[in-house]
Formats: sequence, structure tokens, C-alpha cells
Amino acid sequence: MIVGSGWLGKPLAEKMWNLGHDVFAIYRSNKPMVSCAIAKAIDDTRSAIELIQSNDLDMLKMKLPHADAVVFCFPSPKEGKSHAEVCLDITQYCDPSCRFIFTSTTGVYPNENAEFDEQSILDPENKHVQTENQLRRELGNTLSIVRLAGLVGEGRFPVRMMSSSGKIYNADEYCNLIHLEDAVGFIAFLILENIRVEIVNACAPQHPAKGEYYTDMAEKLNVATPVFEKGPTGKLILSDLSISLGYEYLKPDPYDFY
Repeated sequence: MIVGSGWLGKPLAEKMWNLGHDVFAIYRSNKPMVSCAIAKAIDDTRSAIELIQSNDLDMLKMKLPHADAVVFCFPSPKEGKSHAEVCLDITQYCDPSCRFIFTSTTGVYPNENAEFDEQSILDPENKHVQTENQLRRELGNTLSIVRLAGLVGEGRFPVRMMSSSGKIYNADEYCNLIHLEDAVGFIAFLILENIRVEIVNACAPQHPAKGEYYTDMAEKLNVATPVFEKGPTGKLILSDLSISLGYEYLKPDPYDFY
């Protein structure tokens, strides 16, 4: 089951469906994702991805006990219940054998000039840290947390925002990015290979400097080049654990993103 059927959840749902798995996705907005799932062969009679509104409790109670895995890939709610509370509300209907994957962010690491792996210190003021801690307390070893680096792809290119922001950016800072194909691919990999990991970074292994990289991206996309000045290298997110688990990045170099 995919909770959140937006930019990340939609292609993840479609990938799992295309691999032959029954998939249903929960959406909150008035515009549910449009399923692009297509029968792989003429004699394939499986239904398309089933969409369920988050407030349809009767349907959730019927479907959730049959879920082998639940992936939470929706943004923090702007009001009402906290991120963790929304997730936990859903888990109460699941079978005890169900596993959970929560998509967090490498933004949980502080902005320091250092390398960060899964055991590194965190920024205690970051709201995602608080969400992670609450989910870990409640879900224990049924939970895997995937800390995603900056998401790029399918029309989402940070330089477009940077070029019009009026800000001055650090030219020497490392890029910590992951392409949508790898964000989807890595989560699917954990599910398909039944890999249980407590916390894991998902980030392209190569880290070009922002000044060079975004200047090149701006030229490729025909947008104004952002303004840069020299500065510290900043944090570098290590993806060694994800690779050691057996995942091969489809786009390990951000220069291959566009």
C-alpha cells in the first residue's frame, strides 16, 4: 500500500503494479493520481491500481489488514494531526506482520562541514527528526526509515527556483541529490528483496559542487544562471549503506539527471 499518491507515490505504485503486485494507494487531495497502470499482456486481467480516499475508513479497514508493506510518502500535514500521528492511525488497521517504510529526508542532518552516515548526529530542531523518533518508538523493528536526498526529475529541477529567487548560493557546497528513478527504485528494492534496515540514506554517490553543477543545469534547461559566491563545502551525505545492501544506483552522477 502506498500512502500518498503524488510525485513520488504515483510512480512507486505504478512500478510495483507493473512488476505484478496488487497495489492500492491512499490520497488526501481532491485530485487523486491518475493511474497509468496498463495490462502487460492481453490475457492480464488484473485490475488497475486501486485508489482510496484517506477519509474512507470503511475501505481502509477492509484493505489494510491484507497489506504486506505500507510506504508512507506524503508531506507533513500543514494542520491537524502530526506527520507521525497520521502514519500511526493507518498502522492500527494493519496485520502485525506488515512492514512499514517511512520516507524521511537527509535534511535531518545539521548544516555542518562534515560527512554524514546513518549513525551521525541529527538536528534536534528538525521536525522530521521528531517524526522519526516517534515512529521508531511505536513501530520498532517493523519500520524502515529511508532518508531521501534532494529529489530531482520528472520536471523537478532545483535550478529553476534558484535562478529566480534573488538569493546568492554557495558555489562550493556539495550537491546531495537523488533522481526520482532511484528514489522509486530503492524503495521498491527494499520491498522486493525483503530487506529490513532501521535507517538508510538514499543519495546519488557522486557530489558535484553546486556552483559548477547548477550553472551547467541552467545552461541545459535554458534558464538564468543562479548567483554564486565561494563558501564552505557543507555536508556530504554518504550512501555507502544503501550500496552495501545491494542496490545499484541507476543515476549515480547528478550530471545524468537531465
